Amino acid sequence: MKKQLEKNASDNTALRERMEKMELEEIKRMKKEKNQEKQLLIRDMFLKCKIQILQKIKKQKLPNTTYDICTKQGADEQSLLAVNPGVHKILVEVSQEFGIEPKLMLLYLQQKKIERNVSPGR
Repeated sequence: MKKQLEKNASDNTALRERMEKMELEEIKRMKKEKNQEKQLLIRDMFLKCKIQILQKIKKQKLPNTTYDICTKQGADEQSLLAVNPGVHKILVEVSQEFGIEPKLMLLYLQQKKIERNVSPGR
């Protein structure tokens, strides 16, 4: 009888440890899932900004190459203002509308251009 009780206690301990491990894994999975959702929302927000910038450039009938000014590596707010104040104004307006700093929006646009140019198979 004593051996049976000891075996049951041992089994209970192992079962409890296994359940705790499963709970921790579930918490970790949920945190990872929330992180991925946040990343998708941020990506979507920046994508909407980019689309809106392109639409405003088109609406103002600026040349198609105007957008390329934003995506030049090393372009910053001040150089954009000096080169093309109209595009700078669009960038600032859209960035403010979405609550993003213009400098971060420029970095995003530049990063997307790099990713597009370094896509697999090239």
